[in-house]
Amino acid sequence: MNQLAASILVRRFLRYMADQIPIRRHRLLDLHSYDVTGDELDQIEQEAMEVGQDLTFASISITALVSIAITLTTVTIQSDRTFSVYVAVAIAVAVFSVYFTIKWQRGKKRGVTIIQRIRQREVGPLGEEGREVKRSELDQLPSQEPKV
Repeated sequence: MNQLAASILVRRFLRYMADQIPIRRHRLLDLHSYDVTGDELDQIEQEAMEVGQDLTFASISITALVSIAITLTTVTIQSDRTFSVYVAVAIAVAVFSVYFTIKWQRGKKRGVTIIQRIRQREVGPLGEEGREVKRSELDQLPSQEPKV
């Protein structure tokens, strides 16, 4: 067998082995699923982006505020103008810190409210029309394999 043929054979064998990855599956005892509208999905996406952004801005501004506060308390600044600029920046950063922290907290609550609304949604009647099944009767129904 020549070298080119051996190389092709090895590549095919490796590709075959890559396609045959053994899978270990762990069964779920039960699974809860919820129907979500496109609008709700858009709201969740928007809230997640805003909350993440607000948390980032809050943490950056709090870090900057701590840095400025340490500088103001440990360094003697001779120039009144420089000291005034530091104080003005510290006040502005403190306002940003409070604003973004409050906005982050409120955004978290809105996100939780959307999720709770989806989870608490009422499920319509189960079964065929005229032969609906009550929730209390669901546990008593016999289980059967799905038809293929």
